[in-house]
This record gives sequence, structure tokens and C-alpha cells, in this order.
Amino acid sequence: MKEQQSNDWENNVLVFDFDRTLFDIKLLLAKFKEGFARHGVSSEVFDKALAEVDKDKMYNPRKHALLVCKMCPGVKEENLVAEYEKVFSIADTILFDGAKELIEKLSGKYHIILMTFGNIEYQMDKVHGSGIASPFEEVIFTLDRTKVSPLRGILARFDKVCLIDDRISTLKSVKESLPQVKTVWMRRPGDKYAEGNALDGADLTFSNFKELEKAIPDIFGEGTKLCKQ
Repeated sequence: MKEQQSNDWENNVLVFDFDRTLFDIKLLLAKFKEGFARHGVSSEVFDKALAEVDKDKMYNPRKHALLVCKMCPGVKEENLVAEYEKVFSIADTILFDGAKELIEKLSGKYHIILMTFGNIEYQMDKVHGSGIASPFEEVIFTLDRTKVSPLRGILARFDKVCLIDDRISTLKSVKESLPQVKTVWMRRPGDKYAEGNALDGADLTFSNFKELEKAIPDIFGEGTKLCKQ
């Protein structure tokens, strides 16, 4: 991860979510499904097991594999785990187009932190496999779905904080508990969490990186700069 910037930088920070903000979960699951199919797992079984695992609101690949094995006698768990590992090894190809370029560009000008919620081992496999961690000053893995707790810690170190996330429910929780945090909704058309009302918690809404990058220099409002003068 990137070293902390020098003291003459403005004390504001951009906090990026990972899943569905920088990383294409829909594509990831499609690749998992392709891998499972090589071992005789039908699309129907994959989806049924996924729906069951999703009830926990925190995807766990090991649990998904075990459930598939119960539904498909003869399928070996180790083979499914090997398919997961193959996908994680090419996770850089599952980043949204332009994600890595955007982060690398921002890292030269701004304080940036990556924060991701979910099963810690699974999140680490994706983040490190994607190769996107190094430009960030810090990577935070959290089990706090609202992200409020880790954001409190960030607020203790920075004057102004901006959270960029794909879930309006998360942004709403943040706004209710930490109204001083600037919230940005990455609302991609057709995404799982694209439905909702921006008024529920988003200060700004963007559908792509180009829009976001253009807005970042003044994201805290007129007269507020994040970058080195």
C-alpha cells in the first residue's frame, strides 16, 4: 500500500468501496459459474445454492461450494475451491474498465483509502488478486455492514471524508450517524443495488468513473480542495 502523503497536503480523504464500485461482482459470479460447470454443476443448482447462501447477507464461497456438493453428490469440494482460486488469480480482469487507471491517477493527488465489507478471507482474495490495493494509503476490511465504525476512525484522522459506494442503504446509514461525511452513490444502470432514491443518503450520484473523476476536485464544495497546491 502507498505511504502516507506529506504534511503539506490538504487533510481530506476519499474512501472507496470495492464490490460493485470498483469490482464487477456480476462478472465474478459468472466466472464462478463457468468453473463449477466444468465439474457437472448446472446453472440451476449454482443459482439455487447462491440464493440460499445470500440469505446470510454475506457471501461465503466455501459455504456455497459445500452446499453445491450436498445438492450434487459426486462433486468434490476441492475441485470447486480450485475453481475459485483460478478466478481469484485473474481478478485484475474483473475490475470495472478504468478502475485501476482512475485509482492510480487519484493516488498521485489525493489521500485515498479502500474500505470493503464482507467475509474477510473472501474480500482479501478479491482485493489482492485484483492488484488494485497498492495505490491506496490504507485498505480496511470490515464486518460492519454500515461502515460507520471504521469511518469514525477515519474521521478522527482527517478533516473531511468522502465515501464512494454502490449501496444507497450504506450511504443512508452513514448519513444518519455521521452527517459530516460526504456521500457519493456509484449507481450503475442494471446493477443489483441501482434501485432506490438518492435522497435517502447520497449527496452526489454518478453512473461511471468519467463523471466521478470530473467532480472529484470540488467534491467537498466550492472553495475546498483535496489536492496539493
